[in-house]
Amino acid sequence: MKILSVSEDDRTCEDLLAQYRAGREKLVANKRKEAADCFCKVIEHENVLQSNCQEAKEAWFNSHLLLAWFYTVGIGGVGKNLDEAARLYRKVAENGCVMAQHMLGHWYYSGFALDCDYTEAAAWYRKAAEQGYPYAQERLARCYVRGRGAEKNLEEAERWLKKAVANASEGERDYYEARYDSFRRMVVEGNDAYLWYRGQCSRE
Repeated sequence: MKILSVSEDDRTCEDLLAQYRAGREKLVANKRKEAADCFCKVIEHENVLQSNCQEAKEAWFNSHLLLAWFYTVGIGGVGKNLDEAARLYRKVAENGCVMAQHMLGHWYYSGFALDCDYTEAAAWYRKAAEQGYPYAQERLARCYVRGRGAEKNLEEAERWLKKAVANASEGERDYYEARYDSFRRMVVEGNDAYLWYRGQCSRE
């Protein structure tokens, strides 16, 4: 990968951010094909990963995520293509994007778009969980409860659930606290792990 000079770095970041902002404006205006075109131009700038511009890096990540969503549901003039969506998620997941890491974990766990593979699912959940992403932390706890992709270990499950509660936003905390409470009831009352996995909450 080419290392950018300072002037090239600034110019690349400015061009990338201009394209990304234009894409967001088109998306808000429901001009999804034009938005997709802008995001496609953004992801061409892989060299931005070597830059010092965090905002541009986030725009590069977000453009992949948005295009992956377009390909997942078949909008923006790109047509439904789950293989391409998975490729886009993997590209940024391998570069540390927690949302993409979590999404790959979910796809591997559920068997949606990717062959069901609990070991891969747990590995991707762990990558996102270790970066403090509460949803992935809760999902990794499920893997430990069920013994899917990780050896069954209720102590590890509880540790990750506590992290999820601690890292949750104010608006999300009730959900994670409810999951933790359900887990504790399972441990104390000896309920089957599957009942906790299904959960008391309707949200998945």
